[in-house]
Amino acid sequence: MGYAKNISSNFIAEIINAVIGFTISIITARALGPEGKGSIAYLLLVFGLIASYGHFGINNATTYFQKRTTYSEEEVFNNNISYLIINFFIISIIIFTLKYFGVILSDYDLSFVILGLLFVFFSYLLTSATGFYIGNERIVKLNQYYITSLIIRLILITLLFIFRRVNVKLIFSAYVISFFLNSFFLLRNVGIGYRFKLNVGLLKKEFQYGLIIYFSALF
Repeated sequence: MGYAKNISSNFIAEIINAVIGFTISIITARALGPEGKGSIAYLLLVFGLIASYGHFGINNATTYFQKRTTYSEEEVFNNNISYLIINFFIISIIIFTLKYFGVILSDYDLSFVILGLLFVFFSYLLTSATGFYIGNERIVKLNQYYITSLIIRLILITLLFIFRRVNVKLIFSAYVISFFLNSFFLLRNVGIGYRFKLNVGLLKKEFQYGLIIYFSALF
């Protein structure tokens, strides 16, 4: 019964995601036009790629080290979140430096870079927390939070459209807010208290395992 519920929950979540994504796409295209919609797509692509690959495989190793090693869930959780925080600050410095010298995002003001980095950070946390929910087979609860964040994103963008406040920055902000809320819901209810702790030995093992999956996904 649990397996069937998980499958049906994933199926429903994907349908809702498709419907909401299609609706948001229509609103964005209608309100911003081709150029504005292209800017949103570009921002989501650039910062989405950083969020997907900037962690260098740690998030790919979460579930395995949570359930199939001698390390406790708490140790893996604290270690991975601590690493992601450090990783985020390093990436932020690199992005700000490249932006300053006009190498990347030269056509976007600093507020877009800040929003983009927040998008990366919340994506990091969201992906890490998702691994713990999958490991503990809490798929239904995971999808409930996911759907809630999608609905909130749709409501925010719809309200912007109704009140004629739609622009690239506010649409991008709606994505950042929905990612923040989703990661907040997941971390708040994951059942593990966080404290900063970095286990270098565990990190090495996670890199060795996660990099294989990481490069497979990258290629």
